[in-house]
Amino acid sequence: DLLPSLVQLLAAVLSLAGLLQLESGQRLAWRVLLRRSVQVLAAALPIALVLFLLVPRVSPLGSGLNGPGARASTGLSDSLDPGSIATLASDQGPAARVAFSNNRPPPPQELYWRVLVHPIFNGNTWERDPRAEIRRPPEPVPAPASLQGRDEIWLVEPSRFTAVPWNGQSLPVDPSLRLEADGELRLLRPALERRSYRLLEQPQLLEWQRQPPSWGDLALPAESNPRLLALGRSWAALPDMSARVMAARAFFQSQGFRYTTTPGTLPERNGLDVFLFERRLGFCGHYASAFSALMRAAGVPSRVVSGYLGGSWIEPFNGSSYLELRQSNAHAWSEVWLPGVGWQRVDPTRWVSGASAADQQRTAGLDAAGWPLARQFRWLQRQWWGLDMGWSRWWLGFDRSRQEELLQWLLGERRWALGWLLLAAVAACLGAALLLLRLQKREPRDRLERELRALLQALEQLKIRTEPGDTLESLTERAASAFP
Repeated sequence: DLLPSLVQLLAAVLSLAGLLQLESGQRLAWRVLLRRSVQVLAAALPIALVLFLLVPRVSPLGSGLNGPGARASTGLSDSLDPGSIATLASDQGPAARVAFSNNRPPPPQELYWRVLVHPIFNGNTWERDPRAEIRRPPEPVPAPASLQGRDEIWLVEPSRFTAVPWNGQSLPVDPSLRLEADGELRLLRPALERRSYRLLEQPQLLEWQRQPPSWGDLALPAESNPRLLALGRSWAALPDMSARVMAARAFFQSQGFRYTTTPGTLPERNGLDVFLFERRLGFCGHYASAFSALMRAAGVPSRVVSGYLGGSWIEPFNGSSYLELRQSNAHAWSEVWLPGVGWQRVDPTRWVSGASAADQQRTAGLDAAGWPLARQFRWLQRQWWGLDMGWSRWWLGFDRSRQEELLQWLLGERRWALGWLLLAAVAACLGAALLLLRLQKREPRDRLERELRALLQALEQLKIRTEPGDTLESLTERAASAFP
């Protein structure tokens, strides 16, 4: 990230200044010390560049540490009851940012960013698979056929999940990314710190979308929500699964359902029956939960997915344009499995009145609400994030795949020569750096001469300067008279 990099740079400059002060044995002015520190860093930059380009990538230390007492700053939860996401509607905390190589946002229908999959239903809540967060080593990432497509650079705020947002169709190119069979993308790095990763857009279906359903994707508790079960089973007689999905759509569009961010609490027993046949008033979690349960009753494998919808496209004055996701963009939708097609996204919230307008109002409310000072702070924050995104795009853009291209161009099949190439490049850079530093103004080696220079600098600070014809004795006598 840009800010930690700047802090590290400042720490390096100050540390070098302190070491140079100790090494010289003189009371040099801070201005001189800082200038020399910057010169040393500039001389070291070519070596750093060689190491960045040629040293093979390794996983960060401590990548398996997550901590049992992890506290989340994201609003998503591994347990989703129908109204849980409604509490995030007014939470304007940051969730993630994503930049695209073509500097244009995706079309609106592609602004679904999946994070967690909830396949287990107990009649009231949808649960994530409890084995989902078990840490496993990453599998080898298949090399993409081409790196010419649009890529995405993601910066994600801390959470208690290793699962990270993505669109479900891009190809992970980071070896720390693991794509699970249910479509969760997990980044095997500490979840309690800010994370970054790169994805490559792919037009074809990925393997997770072709995974056949399991028996659990049809499981329903027989003793809860009897009216829901009866309605869903009445659709099971339709000829194919797509027709059952369309029957559910017609039901939601014809029964006067309305969207609201304050739906109230449903009873723990038969809550979806109350929602479907009495209140008909709910948030995205209500519609995704009820639709998925109806599909299972109709014999269509289904599950609930939680993540983010939409986002604000930010074009700062400098840096990279990016899509900003806030916690208020949290959303839940459904996925159904259709023969010959695989897992498909279905968002039943879009079928009810007021949903689109509420989503637009929720996104626009970030700039309209709050005190003027808060709006100015958000504007400055977005400008800084643009710079940060540009830095991350450059830094993450040279990943393992790009490094492999460079090494293939330099060495071809002679990979055994990489070590020799690295040593020769570092030696050349080190020689050039030493030569550059020796060409700078050198300090006197003689002890007496160094002490004389230190004395003259001390007198200079007292406004006592040497004059033509001065000897050391006359200079010190003049200083003693001015400062007895």
